[in-house]
Amino acid sequence: MRLINKNKGTPFADVGAYVCELTDELDALAKTVSDASVNRHYILADEFCKRNKCLAIRIPGCTLGGIHYNHDNIVTGIEINTDCMNKIYLLNAKELVNKYIGDKIEFAK
Repeated sequence: MRLINKNKGTPFADVGAYVCELTDELDALAKTVSDASVNRHYILADEFCKRNKCLAIRIPGCTLGGIHYNHDNIVTGIEINTDCMNKIYLLNAKELVNKYIGDKIEFAK
């Protein structure tokens, strides 16, 4: 799982917001009822998240879940808030995220 800084080259580059294949797939699953850029998923990987080995899965204004990983940066589990998921996602979102368990998290330079 290669995380790419979504704000690279902007004044917000140090916020810790990343995109990856997982966020792209969640975007594709999300119901498009408004401007797609407004609800774009991202991974929050600030220092607090990294210290606690749990990266937040977010859309603006809402944390949808978390990516748990070990000291080798291997994904050990992914949680999705099913209450929020029922409103935003198609039915197979939970199965989608499980395929990333076991992947190594890498931060793009």
